[in-house]
Amino acid sequence: MNADSELFRDIVYVIGAPESAWGELFNQWRLARERGSRGLDFLFPPDLSHIHLNYGQGEGQVEIWGLEIGIYQRSSEQWTIVAHDFPLEKEFDQPDEIAERISAYWEKLVSTRFFICRESP
Repeated sequence: MNADSELFRDIVYVIGAPESAWGELFNQWRLARERGSRGLDFLFPPDLSHIHLNYGQGEGQVEIWGLEIGIYQRSSEQWTIVAHDFPLEKEFDQPDEIAERISAYWEKLVSTRFFICRESP
């Protein structure tokens, strides 16, 4: 590990809900893609501007507010939102807000309560 890598860390948020809620979210995502939504667009609140960086098989990375944000499936009941290479000297306000806004948007889409937890650091 070099000195530069010690200044940055991935900030991981676990988003959880019953498997049925994920099934409903995926169904709505599929319908959105049929209507022309591309990539990860459906997973972000319309008022949260983002730029696609990478996408494949339902997971990928976008840039929001200058941060690289990844969305990854962890299990049938959990996904993670990751702020990649986040500067350790900064407060977590931005990644916290991004993760909370995404989770709240998903809750609204499927009318189910999701839980969110910052796993690290």
